[in-house]
Amino acid sequence: MTLSVVTGLHAGSSAPSVALSGSLGVGQVSLLFATGGGLPGSATVTDNVNSGNYSVLASFVAQNMMIFWKVTNASGTPTITINTPGGFTDIWGMGVTGFVGTPTADTGINATATGTSTTPTLAATSNFANEIMLMAVGTAYTQQVTATGWSAGTTSTDHNFNAMYAIEASPTTNNFNGTWGTSQAWALQLAGIYDPAGAPVSAGVLSLAGQSSPLGLGMTPGTAKMRHFEREQRKIGERCLEAVRSIFLPQYRGLVHG
Repeated sequence: MTLSVVTGLHAGSSAPSVALSGSLGVGQVSLLFATGGGLPGSATVTDNVNSGNYSVLASFVAQNMMIFWKVTNASGTPTITINTPGGFTDIWGMGVTGFVGTPTADTGINATATGTSTTPTLAATSNFANEIMLMAVGTAYTQQVTATGWSAGTTSTDHNFNAMYAIEASPTTNNFNGTWGTSQAWALQLAGIYDPAGAPVSAGVLSLAGQSSPLGLGMTPGTAKMRHFEREQRKIGERCLEAVRSIFLPQYRGLVHG
């Protein structure tokens, strides 16, 4: 099943809340991108649908940037709230649906970068099939960032932040090469989540229907069908030969010994 994104909006205050644009089922992912407020500190993130606190997916302490996440345990449209003693905080919500297995953090992908330019850049390679790469983009002032192969996960760039994502069907190098009009200071934070049930199965181990396949390892469906047909033809030939032997061999032996 292919992953897809449910977008969110921006909110900012000492205890901001943000609602997603659509509902999430059980076993999917709810995300909160946050900056400011003395993060990470002792911030807690919750929503009005799912029980329990969100966990930290990635943290960029030097830039007060964090990504929180929750594997949903109830269905509905969450309104996500962050509470932090650090003061004013800006947040952006996002949801991810389409998970078949349990959503799993790809901790090996986490990375950060900073600079001052019109081209924020960070190397990014997904490690698993059916993985969503997430990029938090912090800027000195509000500008919309664009990057080939990446999409906006929120519909707002208020307060100097962009939440971007790229969904990869297989392990893929998709470096983030952003651009905007005016040079400015920027910070990037990369994280990833994948669906372990979305990984491709070796050819021949499972059929396209997900059942055991006796047709042979490493074959395409067309080749496997041809091999199966050839085996069936050989079986028919062997049965015909056995029938001929059973009829004529006794007569031949009678002639020899008669």
